[in-house]
Amino acid sequence: MLRYTAYQAPKRNWLSCCWNEQSNCQEKCKPMTDILELPEPILCPLCGSAVVYTTNDALYGRQMGDWPYIYLCTNSQCQASVGVHAGTEIPLGTMADSATRQARQLAHSAFDLLWNEGKMSRTEAYAWLSYSLSLPPEQCHIGQMDIATCNRVIALCMMISLRV
Repeated sequence: MLRYTAYQAPKRNWLSCCWNEQSNCQEKCKPMTDILELPEPILCPLCGSAVVYTTNDALYGRQMGDWPYIYLCTNSQCQASVGVHAGTEIPLGTMADSATRQARQLAHSAFDLLWNEGKMSRTEAYAWLSYSLSLPPEQCHIGQMDIATCNRVIALCMMISLRV
């Protein structure tokens, strides 16, 4: 049986370093204006069940990460979820099942290498990905992609990594 506890996290509109109550770094942080504000899910798009805002130990058995909050489907057979931007209740993407979450993690790993290793800037990498996938920039977010699109991202990133 799936266990979860509904949780109301403190709402903040600052970068992730400011989520901690003891943090005193808001002077050097800027408001989050560059994140896509997706609506908070109420119903699971995969099964139609209710969604709760809770901590990720309900899904993984222990809390993981510095900001362990997620939206989670209440249907124990579904277990779709999506994480949130640190310090907010803004979803990182769309609700996803386990296989889709894994595909998104692999796609992000492949994509992040492009700009982390200096092959291109982060802005250039997103512009390239948007163009390569024929997606408008505002729709080019790995957290919104399905498994097939994530696999395309991985293949495209591997081609670029081998070329540069």
